[in-house]
Amino acid sequence: MDTMNKENWISEIENVSDRIASTKVPADVLQRIKAIPFTVEKKLETLPMRTVWMVAASIAVLIAVNVFVFSSTNYSSASDDITETYFKHTQRL
Repeated sequence: MDTMNKENWISEIENVSDRIASTKVPADVLQRIKAIPFTVEKKLETLPMRTVWMVAASIAVLIAVNVFVFSSTNYSSASDDITETYFKHTQRL
């Protein structure tokens, strides 16, 4: 009798998927889910070209200023000045 209950229990567990009913997705929710990729593309395309050109011009100006400052700076004298002012207190000794 014990094996009969065990086999009955096993068959009930195996057939549990037959008793589970899947839910139906509403049509409007399904349509909104399918429309997500198109809304993302539209948001990416709305960046104005004027903004893109302004960012590019700002980057170009920043690079030009950096190149100008780098080319006009004399690093060897600057490091000597820093060294002299840092060790100025030792000249008294």
